[in-house]
Amino acid sequence: MLISDPASLCGVAYQDMISSGQTLGAVQRNCAVGYYSFGHEMGHSYGATHNREVSNNPTYPTAYGYLMRPPTKSGYRTNMA
Repeated sequence: MLISDPASLCGVAYQDMISSGQTLGAVQRNCAVGYYSFGHEMGHSYGATHNREVSNNPTYPTAYGYLMRPPTKSGYRTNMA
């Protein structure tokens, strides 16, 4: 996981790439912890999808994130760590 300076996205990662070894992802430094982006993108690398309310994961039926509201931020995040 590459941690970068500010960019247009908080994070991005290829999904379910463990078997190919292409577990590549990047997280903006400002989002890595406070917005849970580091764990979120790592979850994608291992095959997890977003929460059950918005995603379908037939390959790994138990690999879903948890929808949560950060205590000091607005909106919701999906924690997959």
